[in-house]
Amino acid sequence: MKSNILAPVLLASVSLAAFSNAQQVSFNIPNAQNPGSGSSIGISNAAGTIKSLMSTYDMTTNEFAFSAKFGPVPGSSTLKTDAFWLVLSPGKNPKGTADELAILYFDAINPNNATLTAYAYNGVNGNNSFQTANARIISSRLDPSVLKAVTAVTEGNERTLGFKINAEAIKNFIPQNGNPANWTGLKYGPEKVGIWFHPTAGTTMNYSGGWLSQYSFKKEGWFDGENFKAVPEPMTMGLLAIGLAGIAARKRRKS
Repeated sequence: MKSNILAPVLLASVSLAAFSNAQQVSFNIPNAQNPGSGSSIGISNAAGTIKSLMSTYDMTTNEFAFSAKFGPVPGSSTLKTDAFWLVLSPGKNPKGTADELAILYFDAINPNNATLTAYAYNGVNGNNSFQTANARIISSRLDPSVLKAVTAVTEGNERTLGFKINAEAIKNFIPQNGNPANWTGLKYGPEKVGIWFHPTAGTTMNYSGGWLSQYSFKKEGWFDGENFKAVPEPMTMGLLAIGLAGIAARKRRKS
C-alpha cells in the first residue's frame, strides 16, 4: 500500500538571483482562481473547483512532486475529483507542443492502488494522448518504485490529490517522433512554467500490459496557461519534507 502523505505546502519567497544556479525549482499557486499578474489562464471547475497547485522538481535527485487541492464537483453530491493528466513546460502553454514534453496520467480512483503513467506528449488530444506510438516512458504498474508517495485525501469539502515520483526515466527519455534536442520532459523554470492540467471526476481508467488503454470520465475541468511564476530555490524540498513530516505525524495521531 502506498502512503497517503503528500499535500500542498505554502512556500517562502526567496531572491531569484540568490539561487540562479539552483538545480531545484518549484511553483506554488495558492489561489488557482486568481493566479496573479503576468500569466494567462484558462480554467474550468467542472470536475471540482481548482483551489491550489504546487510542484517541486529536484534535477539532481530527479524527484518530482505535484499536488492539487479541489473543492466539490459543482452540481453533484456523489462525484469527486479522482484523476488527472498533466503537462508542464519551461514557460509557454504546453498545448500544441509535440515531442518536447512528458504527459502524466495520475489515477487515484482507488487510492490504495493509485497508478502513474507517463508518455511523450503529442500536442493534441489529452485523455488519449497515450495512444501515440513509441511514446511510453514509465508505468508504476510495471515499476512500482517510480511512484514514491501518493495522496488522495478528503477533508471536509476539500479534496487533495498528489504524488511524488522518480523522474529519471522521463528526464533521460529520447523521443522517437521528433528532435531529441527539444526534449525537456517535466523540466520547467528557472523562472516560468507553462501548465496544462486537466482533472476529471467519475473517471474510468483501463490498462493493458501495465499501460493505459482507456481514459473516460463524466466531468472534466482544466487549468491551462503560460508564464506562471516558478522559483529556483534549494530550500523548497526541505520545506516540503517538513510539511510531509507534519502531515504524517498528524495522521499517526488520528490512527
